[in-house]
Amino acid sequence: MNRQIFQTAVEKTLEKNIYFHSLALEACMGGIYDYLKQNNQLDENEQPRDDWTLAGLIHDIDYVGEFKEFHPTKTKEALQNLNLEISDSVDQIVKSHAPEKSHIKPITKAQWSIFCADSLT
Repeated sequence: MNRQIFQTAVEKTLEKNIYFHSLALEACMGGIYDYLKQNNQLDENEQPRDDWTLAGLIHDIDYVGEFKEFHPTKTKEALQNLNLEISDSVDQIVKSHAPEKSHIKPITKAQWSIFCADSLT
C-alpha cells in the first residue's frame, strides 16, 4: 500500500475539516492496534495494522458528491473513481463505522475500534 497516494486522494476529495478528522482517525487506529498488539490482545485472524490505518484514513472518502447519501457504503466506488482499490477486509472495517447505514455490525477488534474512535475524532 502506498499511503501517500491515499492521503493525497483524501486531501483533494474531502473538505478540510473532514480531511483532518480522517488523519486523526488513521492515527487513532494505529495507536489502538499498537496497544492491543503490545498487550497480546489481538486475535490471530485480526487484519494487519496497515488495514486498520488505511480504513481510518479513507473511511469518509465517499462523504461527498453523488455518494454522500450512501456513505459509508460507496467507499470502493469512490476510490475506483480515483483509480484506487482497497481489499474487502478494509472495506468491511470502513463500513462498520456506521452500522446503521451499512448494516455491517462491528465484530472484529478493527471494526469495533473504528466504530468507537470515529466519534472521538
